[in-house]
Amino acid sequence: MTYLLLALCALAAPSPSTAASERPGTDDRAAPAYEPSESTADLAGLLEAPVVSGASHSAEEARTAPATTTTISAEDLRRFGLRTLDEAIDFLSLGMLTEHALPTVEIGARGVLLSGDYGNHVLLVIDGHAVNEPWGGTAYYDRSAALPLEMIDHIEIILGPGSVLYGSNAMLGVINVITRRAKDYQGLRLVLDSDAPYSLRGAVGGGAQFTVGGVPGEISGQVDYLGFSGPRLTLGPQPYGDDAVTGEPKAYGPQGPFGVWGGEVQRGWYARVPSAHVRASVGSFEALLRAAQSKRAAPAAFGDYDDPESYELDRWLSLDLRFRRALTSRFQLSARGYFDYYLYQQNVPATAPESCLEGQLSGCVYRLEGHSRWGGVALSGAVDWLGNGRLTTTLGTDGVLRYVSSHQEYVDAALGTSPEIAGDHAKLETALALWLEQTARIGSWFSLNLGARYDHDQRFGGHLSPRLAALTAWSGGALKAIYAEAFRAPTAFERYYADPLGAIAAPELRPEVVRSVEVAIEQRIGRHRMLLAGFRTWWRDLVVGDDATAREVAAAQERGELAPGTESASLYRNAAQLDSFGLNLAFDGAALDKLRFGWGLTLAHSRQTTLAGEPRPLDAAAPFFGNARISYDLGGFWPALGLAGRFYSARLVSGSDLDPAPNAPGGAELRLTVSGEVFRIPGLGYRLRGAYRTTDQAPYAIGPLRAPTEGFESIELTPMRRWSVGLGLRYVLL
Repeated sequence: MTYLLLALCALAAPSPSTAASERPGTDDRAAPAYEPSESTADLAGLLEAPVVSGASHSAEEARTAPATTTTISAEDLRRFGLRTLDEAIDFLSLGMLTEHALPTVEIGARGVLLSGDYGNHVLLVIDGHAVNEPWGGTAYYDRSAALPLEMIDHIEIILGPGSVLYGSNAMLGVINVITRRAKDYQGLRLVLDSDAPYSLRGAVGGGAQFTVGGVPGEISGQVDYLGFSGPRLTLGPQPYGDDAVTGEPKAYGPQGPFGVWGGEVQRGWYARVPSAHVRASVGSFEALLRAAQSKRAAPAAFGDYDDPESYELDRWLSLDLRFRRALTSRFQLSARGYFDYYLYQQNVPATAPESCLEGQLSGCVYRLEGHSRWGGVALSGAVDWLGNGRLTTTLGTDGVLRYVSSHQEYVDAALGTSPEIAGDHAKLETALALWLEQTARIGSWFSLNLGARYDHDQRFGGHLSPRLAALTAWSGGALKAIYAEAFRAPTAFERYYADPLGAIAAPELRPEVVRSVEVAIEQRIGRHRMLLAGFRTWWRDLVVGDDATAREVAAAQERGELAPGTESASLYRNAAQLDSFGLNLAFDGAALDKLRFGWGLTLAHSRQTTLAGEPRPLDAAAPFFGNARISYDLGGFWPALGLAGRFYSARLVSGSDLDPAPNAPGGAELRLTVSGEVFRIPGLGYRLRGAYRTTDQAPYAIGPLRAPTEGFESIELTPMRRWSVGLGLRYVLL
């Protein structure tokens, strides 16, 4: 019966062998924690039970994993018409949500969202390769994530601290994206997807299997291009007033507007995202290659208004080489080498002299570049002491060499030159990690997962991240208790960035740290699953922007970091603590073979305390949110119908200068998708979707005025579209 359950658990995963092999040192076997009943409903439920590989160093049934997880399959993405990672998170995950902050989205979990963090408190992993980079810790979750959607096998959403496995950034959780192997992506595939009339995405992909000298191999890949041009909308007018340098109405462009921010947005809201993703393997060797670029623009408070040359750009190149072999039936060895390149650019034309350096009366172009290049080698070994998955040890090490640099300039619009700025930096840094995980399964009812990872980083010193998970299981159910810690290393931008107009470097920053306790109970009855989880987290040494003291301003001027005459500046400090607690509830079910339904709900209470204030709610973080979905597959050439919705409560506006900050209204979103195969055209599939949201305002202030003034009665919030309609086509040629 043990080996029967092992086989069934393997079948339950969308691609179990793939999931287990995404990270060196994993074990393909999901060891059983109970003996299944023989009823048809229980057997069907067991076959549908998700297997996750991103919560520990072995693949395992989600019910017994040392974390609360959600698995989103490729079929889920198709049924509900989901085109981006943030849509999958919002409509299908438990405990995570995103908010629309132009030009990208922000992400939070379990009631904690840290506005302005560029996604660096959640770790994004694609095929076992961490995407967050060391210059800014950046990871995107909207179209800028540049994911090959049709290649995705499944997505694992893992809540809570994950540094015991991954090191820095895995504080709120981990998003583990696993793409399909060639056997599941055979032939040549063409994709065309439109969100009329604003975006168009095209892709070409496919996969093939082959042999080299009798050794089996495979290759799969996809090339994508997405273009987006935002709808025309009108912002403002916000009466800013006069330029602090000239005394005349401030210019928001060579032809205006003057003294007023706002107007019709025609050219300054767009995104261009090309990408390529390839994975290949021969025998025990595997290679992964990812290249992507995201160039995007949106209306901003700084610089000229509606200028297409005011943009941000990210560029990524990642190469991963792996070797994995079972040396004996009980010992497995893995090795991995990797290299990454990342570039960030910000380009902001500014006609107004007050936005430029002293003497640049004709305006300027502000340019910021951040570079990071890093490479490393990871080795790990896994020992199955008893040969049945009940007592396993995994240990490993990961050494990294990285180079980070930053350059900024204010190019005079008239002269085409920029003075030298003291904020430039270039650092060569090393980091080394050691980790150990021990699992023990006692009988069929109790198991332990103990792990620890020590990271030594030249940037901040050393940090130990422990985790302890205990689980007791019964037929169809489990109760687990988890303690875990995680950290986020200060980014190079936070430590070293300086701007002569008002930013001071902070080279003494320490890592942020979070501790988490969670208790979860789960029960499966036939094809229905219910989950209730309570959590409590404590955060310390959060990095926040703060006003510099007069002494710090004077010292920065002496070092040449600030321009002479600068009266105020900001810098980053480890100056905040955060406490949160709450509940996650979920239900998933199926009936009549083709009917599926479910819902998820999060209630949280989160408060942040800085050195200068009382505990207060977090900006843009909804304390109450959730989602629900239902789908039915009519079968044959008839379509599948999918209806999904999400809701979120009111939350504080981010970026407001009001004290207390106002609330942005809560709301709900609905999306209906009809998908299927085109009758009598083999290989041609379609997906028609429509979406509606009840509010057109996101919880972010927009524009230069962040508090009411004369002629401007209330702050302006970032707009969102209420309606959207889209059509997607895919064609398998071979």
